[in-house]
Amino acid sequence: MPCDFTLRGSRTVNLAKYLSVSLIALSAGAASAGEFYTYSSGNLWMSAPNFQNADVTGYSYGAGSGQFVGNFTSEAAPTDDSLVKFFCVEIAQHAVIPGPTTYSLDSTVGAWSSPTVYNNLRKLYDIAYVNPTLGDFWNGSSQTAFGNLNSTLAAAFQLAVWEIVFDTDLDVTSSSSGAFKDLAGLSTGVGQAQVWLSGVASYVGAGYTSWNLYRLENANAQDYVTATRTVPEPGSIALVGLALAGLRFVRRRHS
Repeated sequence: MPCDFTLRGSRTVNLAKYLSVSLIALSAGAASAGEFYTYSSGNLWMSAPNFQNADVTGYSYGAGSGQFVGNFTSEAAPTDDSLVKFFCVEIAQHAVIPGPTTYSLDSTVGAWSSPTVYNNLRKLYDIAYVNPTLGDFWNGSSQTAFGNLNSTLAAAFQLAVWEIVFDTDLDVTSSSSGAFKDLAGLSTGVGQAQVWLSGVASYVGAGYTSWNLYRLENANAQDYVTATRTVPEPGSIALVGLALAGLRFVRRRHS
């Protein structure tokens, strides 16, 4: 039998078709048009980063590490819901503060050197990024606490990002034999970074696939990584409940 159910008044409705249309309507109104990830290219404005000291070897770096905060939009001036928080994925290039600087936004696996780098970064976000149930930095009306890292945790997260991007052994400690490592244990947050990296190495499950990575790219300036997390909409959950209820109804009618 087809997956139909009958409403009062003998009107027959195809349940699968009804749910498909409803989900499309729901998703169409779920995201604000001003979110940073709706633009493939735009201007990046940056505020002062939340930095702590880092001293690493292998890439001739001895400065701060942490999370940047700024706005990314295709508009002439930044809007509130273009808020974005991000981390460096290059060391040879310089940050341009405050900007604006034109960047392209790439959300594909091809933005990274390998699928392993891409997925390890998503695992890092799943393990370490705070307030993941919020999903994004802007909830449609106001700023959220998504990604509100203190300076020490921001420094640790940045070190872990660099290790994933520039090395393969997931070991950022001074005893690492890899190409990228902390120099003599002097970096702020290196211990926490290693805890997270060990978690990436032993990660089990598919929870990381809920994370969406975006690479901010500019040939003449530092590139960055940022992320959002796919969070089920309350309406979507309700529709799933409707589907299950409908299927139970159909079974009773046709059993």
